[in-house]
Amino acid sequence: MEWRRKLFEWEVDEVNNLMHLIDDKAIVKGAGDYWLWKPDEKLEYMVSSAYKILKTEVERELRSLYEFFWSIKALPSKMTTAWHSGKQTPNKG
Repeated sequence: MEWRRKLFEWEVDEVNNLMHLIDDKAIVKGAGDYWLWKPDEKLEYMVSSAYKILKTEVERELRSLYEFFWSIKALPSKMTTAWHSGKQTPNKG
């Protein structure tokens, strides 16, 4: 495959990954082109299904952070202070 410019090193890896993904796919002239949303059983994109995916990922990361945080050996009073300070959000303005 020929490119208009020399690819950056990170782009070479991305192109190789792409080529691997499409290697066994056939392009058929005149065939319809469409997108599928695999997380939904009807294969249609819905905001609610995207929200569920994002929510699950965030919950997984928070659970991991929570487990790490409470595995730290520190005085309970210091841990409680740190925990409460992490829950506060800065004011915008």
